[in-house]
Amino acid sequence: MNKLCLSCFYTYDDSAAACPHCGAPGGIPANEAYQLPAGTRLKNRFIIGRVLGSGGFGVTYLAYDEMLRIRCAVKEYLPGEFCTRVPGVARVTIYSGENHEQFMSGKEKFLEESQKLAQFRSEQEIVHVFDCFEENDTAYIVMEYLDGESLRDKLERVGKIPPQEALPILRSILTGLIKVHRAGMLHRDVAPDNIFLMQNGDIKLFDFGAARFATTKRSRSLTVQVKSGFTPIEQYQSRGNQGPWTDVYASAATFYKMVTGETPQDSMERAAHNKLVPLYKKVKIDRNVSNAVMNALNIDPVQRTPSAEQFLAELNSDKVKRKEEKLRQADIGKMSMLSKALILGGLLLAAGAVLFAVRANFERLLPHNNVTQEVMMPDLIGLDPQESEKMLKDMGLRLQVTDKEYSTEIMKNKIIDQSVKAATPVAKDETVTVTLSAGIEQTYVPDFIGAEGETAKADLLDFGLVPTWSEKESYFAPGAVISQSREPYEVLDSGSEIAMVTSKGYSDTSASGTAVVDNFVGLTLEEAGALAQEKHLYIVRKVELPNDTVPDGVITAQEPAEGSELAAYSTVKLTVSSGRERVLVPDVTLITQDEAAAKLADLGLQVRFEDGFSDVYEAGMVMSQEQAENSMLEVGTEIVLTVSRGSEAEYQRQVQESEAARRRQQNNNTGGGNTGGGNTGGGNTGGGNTGGGNTGGGAAAPAPVQAPPPTQAPAPPPQTAAPSNGGFDSLVDFYSGG
Repeated sequence: MNKLCLSCFYTYDDSAAACPHCGAPGGIPANEAYQLPAGTRLKNRFIIGRVLGSGGFGVTYLAYDEMLRIRCAVKEYLPGEFCTRVPGVARVTIYSGENHEQFMSGKEKFLEESQKLAQFRSEQEIVHVFDCFEENDTAYIVMEYLDGESLRDKLERVGKIPPQEALPILRSILTGLIKVHRAGMLHRDVAPDNIFLMQNGDIKLFDFGAARFATTKRSRSLTVQVKSGFTPIEQYQSRGNQGPWTDVYASAATFYKMVTGETPQDSMERAAHNKLVPLYKKVKIDRNVSNAVMNALNIDPVQRTPSAEQFLAELNSDKVKRKEEKLRQADIGKMSMLSKALILGGLLLAAGAVLFAVRANFERLLPHNNVTQEVMMPDLIGLDPQESEKMLKDMGLRLQVTDKEYSTEIMKNKIIDQSVKAATPVAKDETVTVTLSAGIEQTYVPDFIGAEGETAKADLLDFGLVPTWSEKESYFAPGAVISQSREPYEVLDSGSEIAMVTSKGYSDTSASGTAVVDNFVGLTLEEAGALAQEKHLYIVRKVELPNDTVPDGVITAQEPAEGSELAAYSTVKLTVSSGRERVLVPDVTLITQDEAAAKLADLGLQVRFEDGFSDVYEAGMVMSQEQAENSMLEVGTEIVLTVSRGSEAEYQRQVQESEAARRRQQNNNTGGGNTGGGNTGGGNTGGGNTGGGNTGGGAAAPAPVQAPPPTQAPAPPPQTAAPSNGGFDSLVDFYSGG
């Protein structure tokens, strides 16, 4: 009688003492006490077998899918820092307090990651995710079982791999990363142990972004995923500028390991003293390939190959120049301090801390007298503007954001340019202006279904999309678009690919005679096409117009009209409703209030402004918008914009100055002591000279002295025109709505 081995899930004769396929005694693997016992059933479908691997975040088991009768892999979320398992019990025990919060947050991210990876189920280079679910108070991911060996295991077995054999592996890795990056994800842990070499020759990337399963409050062991030699410098930083270039570095480091058999020097050590030998000096390899790999291994993310697409293109090019890295200020002089901090603190310093150390060193050399002091400008490229503002403030400088530019290299909302270059002396109290990255320019996909192919080609060019074309039989007129790989109104990076299928008409065009045109108004294109096909006619969407009352995709007019006669294989032209008109919301931050209002009004959007204070954004500039840019909204929707009114401290200063000026003006208008004072009705009138001791005496009284005319109060000085506040007399009036 046969039995199922719970270690390898092959059947064998139950009279045998051990499984002849895997050697497990009695067919039962010896899993650790904290792991699920072999034979455990999950979701009443998956039988757990032996452990394939385990780490800080969880355990991966070989499993058997009883429904599909195939082997698979099941990954269990089991972070040992936040939970445990009683031996023999499937349910996990979660530690209380903040540990519970950390566990639940990590579990949520674990499931989110699996759902994202499920979209790559058909991609050859990425491990396929079939299912995810919660059970036993934790979470599970069901993946394809990979039959072969990891790249790490192979390298341990053979030492190194010839370049001609390693290059196809690298190309497969990059092809997979391109697909992952286009979906807005990063791997963050590309290394030989996460690359699998299948027995059929396929290359698979797996174990995506383990660090993202963890939270970021206290658990340092979970928030930083580091593999010395493969991890780029930005991953050592708690807020490093990570992007596609992060995976590019790791994949290049993996190739270096493959062909040399040596793990590259750690990126942080390279920042202090770079000893990494160029690839062409280590192995016999094409100089262009060596240059491409070394460009991808540049320490500074800004000077590194920015994307997997470009890395792949350089690997396939016969003209690749080496981009020699220019060390920036953060990389000069005091890296020994960084090394000491690594030893003492156990944690790697972020680039910002290095900049502080360098700045402080320069400031010690400056004279502390009345001469204007200077500080050394740090490199802000790739940093967050809020963090940079704090850094500059501590140095006695001010930061102001003035513009945005599209970039394929610097992540969105990170600094892309600065008015004062790094390592340049700058006087204290100066304002440094910076430009932010707007990320990759976005576009959206129009609805092309039923439209003429030539029209679609022109529109695709205007919308910045790159089409591929194929043909298929259809009731749409020859050349008209049948289908598109991207959904209408989907927002994409400019330059994204879209697969378009056009009609080649009917395969059988032998019908003759005429046909009476049906009434297509009120139908969808699919319904109209079915009627047209019955009568050997074609349809084409000639016009698509917004309509507030007719739903999207419904026909509103046709040419010729119902009842007309047409020859077989003639075309009926249709007008189709696109529903309520929608527009792509632009990014209107970092432009003036008036410019933003005009830009949104041109799109038919309503605008409401709110005020906010900022030390970073210039007064009158839009700081933020409530509705996210690059979203699709109906015309008439209200957009809420927050406009900077400058620094709150500066505002308070202007209020105080305005109030002081008002009081001075009020005093001037009152006239002070020159009206009704001692010169009128005072000692010169009715005083000692009149009716006093000189009247009625021996001498005649002298003529009375005439009082001088009252002194004229000087006119108040002319007012200086106040700066414009949009029709308000003062900033006080502006903020009070006066």
